[in-house]
Amino acid sequence: MKRVGNIFDKVISLENLRLADEKARKGKLHSYGVKVHDKNRDANLLALHESLKNGTFKTSKFKIHSLMKLNLIEANAHYDMVHGKPAVLEHDNDGSSIYRFNIEPEMGIPDGEESEVQIGWKCCEIRIWSKPTKSNLKKAIIRSVIDETAEFDLVNSYNKHVLGIAPNDKAVAYYKEYLQFTEDLDVMLKTDLSN
Repeated sequence: MKRVGNIFDKVISLENLRLADEKARKGKLHSYGVKVHDKNRDANLLALHESLKNGTFKTSKFKIHSLMKLNLIEANAHYDMVHGKPAVLEHDNDGSSIYRFNIEPEMGIPDGEESEVQIGWKCCEIRIWSKPTKSNLKKAIIRSVIDETAEFDLVNSYNKHVLGIAPNDKAVAYYKEYLQFTEDLDVMLKTDLSN
């Protein structure tokens, strides 16, 4: 195996970081992280370059809490125009039920075309095997965003802060975001299930 040396400057060059940024964003243009990054894309890449160059770059911990907004949950189902707009609630032949939310037109440029048109629909889709009640759907959607262990940690961190055991202002903010998420979920489910 041949060893390649003295490539660090090439790896951290702004040109290479822009190329890496382009590759990393493919298929994720509507994700929360890309939207935040794009607000200051050039400044973020320059700051990354400088921190790598100076040896001060540190990776951050993954925070599932940043996804706790209904409209930021990425679509996991796509339907073409032939299928049409998918139903919010559908009972499948296998005994399961499919609940869909954040149903939006999916835009794209078809092969051979020059302009963007609607090519189908995209949405978030949850399949459950129990009766599709508000309670069962709420639990399934919450579990798609945060697992039970992380949820308990969220509540415990908040309680520790409130009781003065382990002060943590971020725990309050995360818990408030979680409660707002569950409230928004209640409103959405009530509206969708009453139609």
